[in-house]
Amino acid sequence: MTINVLTFHGFYDPLIGINGDHDCIPSSTLEKIIKASTKAHFLLVDPMSMPRSGDTQKSVMLTFDDGLESCHRIALPVLSKYDVSGLFFIIPQKIGMTGYMSQSDIEDLIASGHTIGSHSLNHLDLTSISTAIAKTEIQASKKILEERFNVAVDSFSFPFGKYNKTLVKICYDVGYKYVYTSVCGINKSLEVQRIKRNNIYNNISDSTLLRYLDQPLGFRLGIQVRDFGVYITKKLVGDHCYRSLRNRILRGR
Repeated sequence: MTINVLTFHGFYDPLIGINGDHDCIPSSTLEKIIKASTKAHFLLVDPMSMPRSGDTQKSVMLTFDDGLESCHRIALPVLSKYDVSGLFFIIPQKIGMTGYMSQSDIEDLIASGHTIGSHSLNHLDLTSISTAIAKTEIQASKKILEERFNVAVDSFSFPFGKYNKTLVKICYDVGYKYVYTSVCGINKSLEVQRIKRNNIYNNISDSTLLRYLDQPLGFRLGIQVRDFGVYITKKLVGDHCYRSLRNRILRGR
């Protein structure tokens, strides 16, 4: 069995305008991924009914980080059209803020059959703060979401994809069953300590999209080399400067 967990962030409607953010994709890309997955005979996994590790079916799971407003306004109708479920990682302290989903948006997601997880309380870099504060970010976000939406919150994804062994242990200690990273790759099961995910960007071509689904060895190695280069660049210039430079380059400025 293999499970390819894809990560999305924001969405835009190309008929209305173009968003220059590297993490914001056109609504058509999500639709293409769903259609391509079905055509290639991948099982689109419902996060509420995880496949068993003994299954032989190749699977794809759709996850959405940050709880952005466009996930409800743009992505939800596409998911509903194809009857596909997703896992949405929410930041409790950002609910209702400009650009983020409201309480009613998230309630609508849940009522539509989707699952929510935690993306920490405030979306801080958990590796740069004390262990005690990081634990509060991880634990309090779970408690707040469960009480606010009356659902079990079993999944956690690390802000900025940054984590270490101590943070992973905290996640399991406070009651999460599934811990998602931003490390690229394929999972043989979701019953692993750290679940790998593959981020979908706004400049992805149709041919690259298909390789993201199939994840051939050479492609995975290329992604690992790219990610190492990104890691080194962020270490040298910082996350904020890296994102600013990346978006300016992609916009041709």
